[in-house]
Amino acid sequence: MTSIPKELPDALRTEHFFNDIHHQTFLILFVSLLDAVRKESAVVVENCIDNITVYLFIHFLDEEEGMTYARSKGWVLPDALAEHAAVHINLVQWWNTHVFFPFKKGELTCESVFDLCRDYCMRIIDHIGAYDLKTYGPTVRDTDGSLGENAHISLSRLPLSPYMPGALQIVTMLAPDVVAEINPQSIAPAARLRLPALRLCAANQPVLPDGRGSYRDILYRGNGGIGVVSSAW
Repeated sequence: MTSIPKELPDALRTEHFFNDIHHQTFLILFVSLLDAVRKESAVVVENCIDNITVYLFIHFLDEEEGMTYARSKGWVLPDALAEHAAVHINLVQWWNTHVFFPFKKGELTCESVFDLCRDYCMRIIDHIGAYDLKTYGPTVRDTDGSLGENAHISLSRLPLSPYMPGALQIVTMLAPDVVAEINPQSIAPAARLRLPALRLCAANQPVLPDGRGSYRDILYRGNGGIGVVSSAW
């Protein structure tokens, strides 16, 4: 049986400050989730599943905003960004279809929650190795590029975790059907606050040009009443 590492392995460190922290936090959440399943702690299990669900949207959105900025600087090719963002959509759809919605409907046993969530975490780990390292890892991005992208993400005012202001609003905009099933008691009070005025990269070229819309595309279009966005740089 494959076990989830408690710490992000050195081989999976991208040296991208925010994303390495996010990846480590995912491991902490999944380890906590599996421990709660073993102890049959229903409240903690739901709390972890709800916050992992929010975090998936937050992390992928932050990553796509950073890569959009990198694309504007010529550090990421448009095709590579589009392929990466399409995988984000597939990963979220798999989680929602196999874990989140079935769990909310009471269709999963403790054993199935354990197996599905462990396997999904390994999917995330595989994604880091197959895509993240190749898109913005240390072998493809110099230190100045990583620092510039991190600075942009910081200045964008996007929530950087599921516990920051605007986190729940982001999910409302990107997936209202998901928000409808999240237990409000699972969500930190700060995360329920409204988003501040965002300062996104002034690049209106879609991440996914096929019309589906990546998470960053949906946000940039102002879906959900977020209004006008402006460049952080």
